[in-house]
Order: sequence, then structure tokens, then C-alpha cells
Amino acid sequence: MKRITSVGLVAVFVTLFAAHAAWAANNPTVGWDTGQPVAAAGQVSGSGTYTLPNPNNAGWQPNGVVVLSAFPTGGGQTFTQGGKVPANGTWAKVTIMNLPTGQYTVFATIQFKNTNGDTTNIATPTAIVNVP
Repeated sequence: MKRITSVGLVAVFVTLFAAHAAWAANNPTVGWDTGQPVAAAGQVSGSGTYTLPNPNNAGWQPNGVVVLSAFPTGGGQTFTQGGKVPANGTWAKVTIMNLPTGQYTVFATIQFKNTNGDTTNIATPTAIVNVP
């Protein structure tokens, strides 16, 4: 049985980091504003930002509305709500109303389209919120 050395692990992490950096440089990214998403009585809301890839944006642009999704962590009905079309690197607040009390996994997605007609859906990191 071979031992994994710290040098070997560092090499693996550097390779993975470089691969992610190359992917991010060619694909849009979507994120939350600071402190987002937010839960309140019977609802969850969020807003955020997006970045376009470099160089020259690779032709990517938002291609539709932001969709906010909330999945009960214990299982059950999924809730979604569409928002406005994102612009200028930001997406406006989207709110899902009438949520039962409980814990939810929440994320937002934006569809992007490039000049070749290719589309891709990019999501924020997931967040766990407790709806009172």
C-alpha cells in the first residue's frame, strides 16, 4: 500500500484549482449578495450577482429570468419563483411566498446563451435557511 505524501496532495489540489479556474474563465458564474438568501415568516428571498467569462465574454449573456428554488430538506414539495431578467452583473430580489415552516435548501439559477446558440444553466451555491 502506498502512502500519499503531502507533496502529492498539494499537486492534486493545485491541478483541481487550475482546472476550476480554467472552467470559470470560460463560463458565467452566479452568486448571492452578502447575507443572502433571507428567510422570514412563510417566505424566503434572495438577490445576487453574476459574472461573464473572460476574455471577451465568450459571447455569453443572460437568457431569461432568474429562478429561485426552495427544497424542503426533509422532503416534500419544491417551491420555485421566477424573477426579473438579470442585467449589468446583478439580479434583483426574488421572493417565494407561502412557504410552510421548516428548513429549506435554496439556490437560484440563471440561463445564459452564447453567440453560437449554446445555453447553460448556472446556479448559486446552495444555502440552508429556516423559515419560521
